Amino acid sequence: MNEKRFLQFLEKELSGIPQEEKKDILFDYREHFSMGKADGKSEEEIAKALGNPTALARKYKAEYYVENAERNRTAGNLFRAVLATLGLGFFNLVFVLGPFIGLLAILFALFAVSAAAVISGIAVFTEAASLPFFFGNAHLPAFIAENTAASAFLSVGLVSLGCLMLIAVGYVSVWVFRITLKYLKLNINIIARR
Repeated sequence: MNEKRFLQFLEKELSGIPQEEKKDILFDYREHFSMGKADGKSEEEIAKALGNPTALARKYKAEYYVENAERNRTAGNLFRAVLATLGLGFFNLVFVLGPFIGLLAILFALFAVSAAAVISGIAVFTEAASLPFFFGNAHLPAFIAENTAASAFLSVGLVSLGCLMLIAVGYVSVWVFRITLKYLKLNINIIARR
């Protein structure tokens, strides 16, 4: 593959990243070719030494998306970084996608449990408050249904527990975001060394 064709493939595969970054990457590879020619190497030898332009572009895209996720911390940017990293090879399907799906499942379960605690507290309060009007229709245990203070404490406790859990899930989500980005960077570095 000659220089022109190598750079065309690389530019085509770098779609999706900003034009300025694309120009810098292409400039670096033009420099590689000019330095290699100055050393007496042919364009084909230089292209072979540089590697597959598609694989190089995937690595650059993964690095860009991970850096973008670090700068703009949103779930969408994190998903794009994970997807770009998955494109680096089959190895990543197991070692990136598996842990990522596991972490998302744990976060979803924690969120669901905390939301259920809040909803349960509201339901206990609603049922206890409506008990005098609809006596005999209560689903609460007898000791709570007959004791207004117990039902009030139970409902406040459940809502408080759910809110505290929601706050904790928020902190855990931030931690998972940071750990995922570090893991993606490590993964990209391991792939780049091959």
